[in-house]
Amino acid sequence: MLSHRNLVSNNLQFNSCLGITITDVALLFLPFYHIYGVMLTGSFLACGGTQVMMERFDLMKSLELCEKHKVTYYFAVPPIIIGMANAPVDLGKMATVKFIFSGAAPMPVDPARRLQEKIPGHIVQGYGLTEASPLTHSQPRDPELIRLGSIGLPIHNTECKIVDIETGTQEVAPENRGNCWYAVPRLCKATGMLLKRPKTPYAMAGYILEI
Repeated sequence: MLSHRNLVSNNLQFNSCLGITITDVALLFLPFYHIYGVMLTGSFLACGGTQVMMERFDLMKSLELCEKHKVTYYFAVPPIIIGMANAPVDLGKMATVKFIFSGAAPMPVDPARRLQEKIPGHIVQGYGLTEASPLTHSQPRDPELIRLGSIGLPIHNTECKIVDIETGTQEVAPENRGNCWYAVPRLCKATGMLLKRPKTPYAMAGYILEI
């Protein structure tokens, strides 16, 4: 269960990470019953930005709307990134788009790189989970720090560590697999076996989530 505080705190964190303000315009076509869509609508309501909503995704229609409404943020998922990279169309109507943000699944690097070459804006990726309301990581908005293929850095008020799967206590070295544990102030109220109270303080108030 997510509380009002959970969602609002993540909205404000998301806006801060991407620099979203009242002057920005978002093109939204993702399902609003999914936590990704919930985050986007709430974030733009929180800052007073404009939301241009599509009933369903259509590439050519989305390009027309980008040009008509001077869209600055284009939110997508990896299949759309791949489709845009492969589509034999001119993406010049996306001239005002500052960021294409991809989430919900890993973004393949090669299509993202090809798409990046076709647009003036930047492609960034984020990562999260519903239990964290949802965003935990995002690429920084500084173009010099953007790395395709990376989920970016933990967002504000988020601490994360990757621990050994067997012991659940030892942090693993770089390039090793492990479970992610989070300390965040916006963790859901309950989620069965996944939610645990920390046995020791973890730098900030809240729960630690194991995934």
